[in-house]
Parts: sequence; C-alpha cells; structure tokens
Amino acid sequence: PSSQTMAKASPPLAQAVPLAELAEITLDDAKRDAAAIKISADLIRTAKVQIAFLRSVDEVPELYQPAIATMAIQRYEHCWLPLLAANEGAGPLAPPLDVEWAWHCHMLCPTVYATDCAGVVGRTLDKTHFPTSQHRRGATENARKLWTSAYPDIPFDLHLHFAPGMSAKQWPASRLQYPLVDAIGRQQVFYFQVSPPHFQHDIFLAKALERYKRFLYMMKMQQGTGLTIPMYDIDLMWHAHQMHPLAYAADTTAVLGKVAAHDDTINDRTAGSTLET
Repeated sequence: PSSQTMAKASPPLAQAVPLAELAEITLDDAKRDAAAIKISADLIRTAKVQIAFLRSVDEVPELYQPAIATMAIQRYEHCWLPLLAANEGAGPLAPPLDVEWAWHCHMLCPTVYATDCAGVVGRTLDKTHFPTSQHRRGATENARKLWTSAYPDIPFDLHLHFAPGMSAKQWPASRLQYPLVDAIGRQQVFYFQVSPPHFQHDIFLAKALERYKRFLYMMKMQQGTGLTIPMYDIDLMWHAHQMHPLAYAADTTAVLGKVAAHDDTINDRTAGSTLET
C-alpha cells in the first residue's frame, strides 16, 4: 500500500516499535523518517580525514604488533588522556600516531570508552579537532609542546627501534576495561576495506551518509529482534560518527533511546559466517 493509504505514521524515533505496527510502515514513511535523523557532526569531512589517518597507520605496520600496541595504549591512557583533559581549550591538538591509533580504536567501543574516560579523567573526552594533512603539523607541534612540558622523560614520538627499552617503564596499573590490544588487532583490516578511491568522493560519501541514517533507522526498528550488519560505506560513516563521542551519544540516544553499541568482534565474513549470511 502507498503512504497515502496508511492511517498510521511511523512512531517517534526513540519510541519502541511494536512488531504489529511494522507492517503498517511504508517504504516512503521509512525513507522520510530516516532522512529526518539528525547527525550533529560533519561525517563526510570526518570520513575523509579518517581514511587519511588509517593510511598513515597502515604505512607503519609495527603499530599492529601486540608489543607495540601495548606501549601505545600505556602512553595513551597515562599520558594523552590526562593531557587532553587538562588542555581541552588549547586549540587543535594531534597526538603521536601510535597514541592516536589507540584512541581511535578505543572510541569504536563508545559505551566502554565513556566508562573508561570517567575512570581515568572523570568525564568523557570529546575529539573536536580533525586536522587535514596540511594542518596536521601545527596540531602535532602544539601537542608536542604540551607533552614535553608535562612528561619531560617520556618521548612524544614512539621510536620503534627503541620500543623494547621503553616497554620496561613501570606504568601505573591500567584502569581501562576495554581490551584495546585485541581491538587494534581487529581494526587493522579496516583501511583495506575503505581504501578504494571512490570512498573519497563527495557524491559517494553523501550517499553513504544517507544510507547510514537508514541503517540507524533499521537499528531502531529491529531493536531486540535481530542483528543489523552494515556494508563498508555505512560502516565508514558509523566509524566517523564515533570519532565524535559526545555527538554520537546524543544523536544515537535520540534515535534509539540509548547509545548505539558498536561490536567490532563480529568481523568474520567467511562462507557460512554470521556476516556472510
């Protein structure tokens, strides 16, 4: 039936949808309501910056190694999070590549990220600056000055050749609940998935954003009834959204009534797997 013949419109976004009502929601209704979802961050720009960042990480494959990842996580938790918390108004800041990689993977588990931030610095830390390649040097130098002042005995850059010696440093016990080393291992394949050139095109990304809104709408409709798995273009937008922790929490709560969980442990696409089917 057409949308004109339906007496009942689809329900408010954060309201649970009884199964009996799903059949009464037309395709036109669904498209309209999905398009109305508010995203309070520029996901197209963030997606482009994110792909460039992932390329930089992929050019240093040592960052995927568990021993190096462990050191990056220690530097991230004990140096970067407190430094950022103390300097949120200091202008654009870009952490060292290893630290930003740990931060990136941590934000991809938004509910635990918020809990971990609260445990380390007392509040959720937002990521507000996404410098493009031509502006990244200045943001990096800003962070380097603050880091060197706060931690004169800890190098800002992780020199991979000297990493074994740095690993001997006695760091405080971790307060992070999220197993970040495992997450880093899982996320190393994502750049390959979004590296084709068309993932940088504005028209493609605009369509991906439209599809991501429809994906959020599907998540709302299927709450508690099934697994909603995105395609790679949608997943890129989903990841980009999570790079804005405060906006992501507010936006997805408006749609779902809670912060949308992101489970990157479901990544097996082999024949017969959950994702393949």
